Amino acid sequence: MTIDTTPLVADVVPLVNVADSTNKKVTVGNLTNQINVKQYGALGDGIYISDGAITSGTATFTSATASFTSADIGKRIVIEGAGSSSATLATTISAIGSATSITIGTNASTTVSSNAKAVYGTDDTTAINSAISAASNGDTVFFPVGLYMISSQISIAGAVRLLGTGLDYATAGGPIRKGSVIICAASMTSGVKLGTSLSTSTGLCGASMEHMGVDGMYLATNTVQTGSRRNYIFACQIWRGLTYGLNMTGQNGYCSFSIIGQQGKGTCVLIPEVDNKLYNNQIREGLVASIEITRATPMIQGNHIFTYQTGAGWNIYIHDTQNTDGEINILGNTIEVCTKHQIYIVGKASQTMGRISIIGNTFYEVSGFADNTYSIVALDVTASSTVLNQITVMGNTFSPQGGGKWKGLVEKIGSGGTLRGVTVTGNAGNGVNAFASGFRPESMLGNINEVSGVIKLSDNGGVSTQSGNGSTTAFTIAHGLYDTPNHATVTAGSSAAAAAYYVSWDSTNLTVTFLAAPANGTNNLLLAWRAWL
Repeated sequence: MTIDTTPLVADVVPLVNVADSTNKKVTVGNLTNQINVKQYGALGDGIYISDGAITSGTATFTSATASFTSADIGKRIVIEGAGSSSATLATTISAIGSATSITIGTNASTTVSSNAKAVYGTDDTTAINSAISAASNGDTVFFPVGLYMISSQISIAGAVRLLGTGLDYATAGGPIRKGSVIICAASMTSGVKLGTSLSTSTGLCGASMEHMGVDGMYLATNTVQTGSRRNYIFACQIWRGLTYGLNMTGQNGYCSFSIIGQQGKGTCVLIPEVDNKLYNNQIREGLVASIEITRATPMIQGNHIFTYQTGAGWNIYIHDTQNTDGEINILGNTIEVCTKHQIYIVGKASQTMGRISIIGNTFYEVSGFADNTYSIVALDVTASSTVLNQITVMGNTFSPQGGGKWKGLVEKIGSGGTLRGVTVTGNAGNGVNAFASGFRPESMLGNINEVSGVIKLSDNGGVSTQSGNGSTTAFTIAHGLYDTPNHATVTAGSSAAAAAYYVSWDSTNLTVTFLAAPANGTNNLLLAWRAWL
């Protein structure tokens, strides 16, 4: 038996030669039973091009910076924007014209001149799947630095970890091109699927992926999909699914410290199953939504969330949930760049959804939006007999920095159903035209809103000191609320004010009207007051 002592990564112990098929597991640092995909024939030799060109109806692709050779014949190539209706074109290299020109296996349907982005390389699907098949529960399948082209889905049964070398943040406008990256190079349901089954039945589960990049190239319906239970994604970059970046079909899944980006198509994250968590991610540039939720009990916490700017959908879109679904927690996120409702909650006909907490988030908008058209939180009860119940909006801050004002901090839409138990408390910021639009919450206290330099409150109170003159019976108190109060109280705080009176109010003032004019005196009327919406 020969020994290959060339390390595949830093501090790898000597490896048994690839020819020895009985032992391809190694130890890296404190990690035991690590399987290197390159030992199973994966090359990770993908090459990124940013200056390609191809003409519709032709199969000649050129790049001034390329170095094509005869060894590239048969390799996979994906060309952004060259397919039908500017979709991604996925094909193979069939001939080499020169170092800067190749013939591909499929004619382009769309012309892309001078700046076509493309990736080409060896199809590593079989080698990667072989490495994963060799892994036992608790093993790690390691991807050294490289771009790994795949032509069909990579599936991880469970209790196995995919591990790469880090993610590439600076790739806006193109493929992921640094670190350990899986590139989808053909149409497929999912680029990577973690978990044995799409069902929620018991069985193998707990697959994980760390420090990896996966680019769906708008060819995979889901760039990454979870199944079964308790799959874990950490510090990964999940990029450009045709419909979804991350589809959390499994239960009890976790995704944290990752970047999930769509660059203007589809939805970044779909949560169609219960008990999934998103912690401390950047979730960016979805067109339909940043996060779409259709089942109960997700935890959305500490994320930076933003859509694809003008014309995009909602940052968080909650809809079609089952009867009694709820316990949706949206906590401590930074939510921005959305020209529609930031959070849009839609009730389902004849169904009840509740226990939704929107607490401690920061909302702001830097790109500008239509004034008085959309709200920060929209509660849609258009559907017949729907009930949205126990909605708490508390401790959030908000600011539309790019111009325009939100219609409301919270808005009711439609009249087919019912809102019940809505609390709007302790929110502060500027640029909402109302704390609540279209309805009055059961509780609305401690909110602050600045409009055109004037502070407007949801509740206010104090002591008004005024002077009687023996003839005036009506005394006004400016309440400082953004709208006409729903409730107000005034209590006499001095003997001169301890007489019969009644209180009325409008959008600006409380008016205390005495049945008999108070006696003449300086500051002899003390009126303790409180008003709230």
